[in-house]
Amino acid sequence: MTLSVDYMIRTVAVRLCQSTASASTTSSEPVSPVTSKILEAGQIADWIIEQMEHTFISKLDGKCESSSYDMSGNTWRYFSRFSEKIRKKDKLVAAIENRNEFIHFDDSGLDDFDALILAKILRFKCDGAKLLDLNNNKLVGDMGVAHLSKHVLSSNTPVNLRSLFLSGCGVTDTGVEHMMPHLAHPEQSVHILELRKNEITDLGAEMLAKALGKPNFNTPQFSLFLNSNQQIGEEGVVSLAKAVIESQGRLKVMLKDSCPDLSQQDKDEVMRLTKNKIRF
Repeated sequence: MTLSVDYMIRTVAVRLCQSTASASTTSSEPVSPVTSKILEAGQIADWIIEQMEHTFISKLDGKCESSSYDMSGNTWRYFSRFSEKIRKKDKLVAAIENRNEFIHFDDSGLDDFDALILAKILRFKCDGAKLLDLNNNKLVGDMGVAHLSKHVLSSNTPVNLRSLFLSGCGVTDTGVEHMMPHLAHPEQSVHILELRKNEITDLGAEMLAKALGKPNFNTPQFSLFLNSNQQIGEEGVVSLAKAVIESQGRLKVMLKDSCPDLSQQDKDEVMRLTKNKIRF
């Protein structure tokens, strides 16, 4: 196979036009394996954050007022569960008090409901955050990404995040679909998106290409890490290469240890056509 710009455009034009519609933006919180067990999950997440302020910032014992009125007991139960996962409480306190621009909760055993709690902390308590690192939390999954998309990536929130790390978080094409409309928005602020070691396929790569393959003066440089997504093949690479070219140098893509069926000759041709903006 010898790739050319014309070939890439012909190959992906129809698929891009027919790609999956953008994620629903209903007011209800997305259902997930953990969230589905919790009645009014969004409200419970708000009360958990209030309990955090009560316990970690005000240094008060026992339950806060909201926890006391929660007859289901979910606020206290999931507050205790979440607190046990966060090894360094000072990071959490700094986030709640909006004192920490760089928030790292990598490899903490977090799931989709924990992602909802953190997403709401960023939206309502920590809008100055620049980096959120959730790498290697395998249970965050697509629904956790849906929470983050709604509360962190959306242009309707005050969050001005620059870097989002979601490597090894069990993200599939469905998670990419949740992010796609927000990444495509001209006012989105993210410059670096890590999605290494996930389960993204050609379809997800095409959606990312469609969202990011345009010049954007708000984010003149965008780095996308798709390393070790071994279900991305030729069609995904062609889509990404087309997007890199059309972005006029804005988009850079890392695909190390992805695309196992692509020959070295084809990889070299892609790197040549994109002026090394795509690397394998």
